[in-house]
Amino acid sequence: MKYIKKFENHIDIPKIGDYVLIHTNSNIRSVSNFVNNTIGKIIDISSKYTDMFNRENPGVVRVEYDDPPRDIQSWFSDKNKRTFTLEQIVEYGKTKEELEEKLAVKKYNL
Repeated sequence: MKYIKKFENHIDIPKIGDYVLIHTNSNIRSVSNFVNNTIGKIIDISSKYTDMFNRENPGVVRVEYDDPPRDIQSWFSDKNKRTFTLEQIVEYGKTKEELEEKLAVKKYNL
């Protein structure tokens, strides 16, 4: 008799190499505009951790951006990389084209 294997505790999370759209509430308007409207690429992922205030965090992703504006490069490390929590990810996909469509929809309020 055949059986179907159940996939328990399957959580769909992004993987290294995926492209992401991030939402941030930076006090610096130019940073928020850039990050919220630009596709980045995940270069590293860390799982859940407890911070120095004993708060549990869901995990973090390290995202690389192509050519951030010169005036906000100091906000990034290595001029184009930044760490975000998994909760800040709005969308992710295997290809950049998938997310470009979503950005276009957002831009034109479709």
